[in-house]
Amino acid sequence: MAQVIVSGIVLGGIYAFIALGFAMTWRTTRTLSFAQGELVTLGALLGLSLNQDMGLPLWLVIPVTLLAGALLAVVIQKLAIAPFAISGEKGVLGWVLGTVAVSILLRNIYELIWGLEPRRWRSPFGDGYIGIGPVNLQPQQLAILTAVAILALVSGWILTRTMWGKAFNAVAQNPDAAALSGISPNAVSTVAFAISGALAAFAGILLAPVTLASAHMGFGLVVSAFAVAVLAGLMSMRGALAVGLVFGAFEALVARFLGSELREIAGLLLLVAILMIRPNGIFGRAKVVKV
Repeated sequence: MAQVIVSGIVLGGIYAFIALGFAMTWRTTRTLSFAQGELVTLGALLGLSLNQDMGLPLWLVIPVTLLAGALLAVVIQKLAIAPFAISGEKGVLGWVLGTVAVSILLRNIYELIWGLEPRRWRSPFGDGYIGIGPVNLQPQQLAILTAVAILALVSGWILTRTMWGKAFNAVAQNPDAAALSGISPNAVSTVAFAISGALAAFAGILLAPVTLASAHMGFGLVVSAFAVAVLAGLMSMRGALAVGLVFGAFEALVARFLGSELREIAGLLLLVAILMIRPNGIFGRAKVVKV
């Protein structure tokens, strides 16, 4: 039981990375990209190619791959989201369909470049296991949990202690007032999408050595990560990290006792059930309108 839960928490850490990107872009632009899963795939496949095929060291592969993920996320925002987002609520269907179309396009591009055959990225930490009580974990799984813990600390520090964090919060609360105070909502939203893309690419780098890297690996991940973001309340970045870990454990237990084919269905049913009780998500707050 403990082994199943911890393994689920590890996968939940990947959900948390992707969901945090959703939360960042939703806070600043009230939009998000359903092509986020393909940025995870980019991180896995590009990182694998640079490291194993071209022989580049990991210390160089990671920043190059994160930069590629950030740039692609910004391109998606400028071409598939921003043109529709200016219409407000009327443009929601436009950017949803636009990012879904980009997702399909990217999957086909990945197939052309890397093929359909899944590939294994050998972990730099080795393939052995480390025993922690009743649980055996691969060093790469421990790396994922460590990365999530660091991400939680760093994101909290950025949001509360830096000028960029204050700018993020100002734009999230009132973009017009933020603009009047000298903060550029466009610049903040661009940075938010860039960071979300880098986080997704890093999630791919972390996940590939544990599973297999393939052109279609991101689709299932983005469905669960979106459920995590909504459960957390979309606006809650810290909530996305916490809910991601719990959601991963829940899916692992469902797969263990009910079958892997019911894992995603059970996750979506959990989402519906919680939203019936908490329409704004677990960490979300109802918006108060003064009249």
